[in-house]
Amino acid sequence: MIGMACIVALVMCIAMTPHCGAAGKLSARGVSEKGGSIVMVQPDTQRTQLNAVFTRSGGIAGLSLSGRVIVADGAGRVQSADGAYDRALSADELALFDPAQVAGAARQLKGAPNDPARDAYVYNFNATLGDGSHVALTFGEGATRGGAAILGWVARECEAIWRARVGTAR
Repeated sequence: MIGMACIVALVMCIAMTPHCGAAGKLSARGVSEKGGSIVMVQPDTQRTQLNAVFTRSGGIAGLSLSGRVIVADGAGRVQSADGAYDRALSADELALFDPAQVAGAARQLKGAPNDPARDAYVYNFNATLGDGSHVALTFGEGATRGGAAILGWVARECEAIWRARVGTAR
């Protein structure tokens, strides 16, 4: 009975929401309609420009760790999945997460050979950009040296998360 009430309330809410144009513009209620589906969005003053999860796996011990980075309103934070590591991004770091920079890293990695080293780290960076597009990067240790700046950043942040996890600082 409660489930049916929730469905009815959702249908009523959708029915009362003003429709948007085909471009998916933001309505007065903060709901965007695009391609037949309704997507909740934040007002432009709070719009998320990037929401990403990154992981490092492999290595000699085969340990895995992960973190998250969120950029919104000209500020950003990076934090580990376990909460032991959390800090604000610098202005230089924010520039790394510009959509053009992220797309450039994806182009650089496209067709690049996998890192053949045994027991090497493998990094994954999966981002949702503010326009709703997705970028997925998978790369080895070799790509972090001399590659796109964001690749090196992911490797350094994974190392910082590891240090926070084991309680050592550099």
